[in-house]
Amino acid sequence: DPLMTLFLKLLEVPTGKTKPQRYDQLGWPSDCDFLLHGKKDKAKDECIKKYTRLIIFSISPESQTMACVAKALAYLKPFFHPLQEGGHTKPLDMFLKMITLNYTKRLGMESGKHRCKRPWRSSYALSDQDASDFTQLLCPLAMAAFYSKDFSMSFSAGQALKDLSSFSSDMVLPKLLDVVLNSMQNVMKPHEVQNAISIASVLIRKILSAADGMDLMAQLMHLSVAGIDTNDPMKTMVTLRFYLALLSEMPLTDVNDMPPEAAKPGILYGLQDWCAAVIDKAFDLIGNVSDLKKGNAMKGHVQGLLRRFFTVFFQQMSPSLYNFCL
Repeated sequence: DPLMTLFLKLLEVPTGKTKPQRYDQLGWPSDCDFLLHGKKDKAKDECIKKYTRLIIFSISPESQTMACVAKALAYLKPFFHPLQEGGHTKPLDMFLKMITLNYTKRLGMESGKHRCKRPWRSSYALSDQDASDFTQLLCPLAMAAFYSKDFSMSFSAGQALKDLSSFSSDMVLPKLLDVVLNSMQNVMKPHEVQNAISIASVLIRKILSAADGMDLMAQLMHLSVAGIDTNDPMKTMVTLRFYLALLSEMPLTDVNDMPPEAAKPGILYGLQDWCAAVIDKAFDLIGNVSDLKKGNAMKGHVQGLLRRFFTVFFQQMSPSLYNFCL
């Protein structure tokens, strides 16, 4: 409890107690001094990063860590609401991003996918129930934070949702896909559109393998065309990366190039319109965006992505679609 109270102060949420002015002078227990060692200049950020790591790697069957975390998150929940932004927003977005990242890292170490210095004891391994409980605690907070007006908080929530979907896809994916579809249509909040496209880029394989995945992907493809924005180079780059990831998993086959007896998903009937819309947006980008002109730092990034995209774009086309686009 004393450690949790100190951590809440670091996150700058109201605790009813005096907020520390110097994060490197907090009264940490002697066995937690390593949290601040050598990082006095960035003490608050380092505390949050290392404290989340301490939380995740101290979870075990005998520990009370998850009980304390549940109490802390219940207290923090109102501060993740988009209408409750303030000085605590930046610390909370780092907390949300780091706690899910460290959880996935621990799962990777236990499964042998990530290297660790010592062999992991099976008796301390996280169970499926642990993962379920963790997801139930964090997912509602990440969903609320995704709609934040603060870009950094919304981005961190997107990263957290990606991490949660990697080990609890059955619990997270249906809700996450609804968030992605709704946010892609919210043109009044461009940061939501950008984060939704970014999330979609890591869910492509799962979407395509779902029962109605092809229909859902058709919606995402057409909605994401607006992401190629002459006024927003960052959103444009995120959209092009989404298309590169998509084209690595799915060829662009015109319905006229399919055998007569083959099943023809509905997505195939909209490919010509999608390709034409993407090409129009790309030429508009090349001709009108100041960011592609000499002297702008984004010039090389956007141009490099455009080259890679068009190379893969035309390579993945079937003959009829290729001729149509030409």
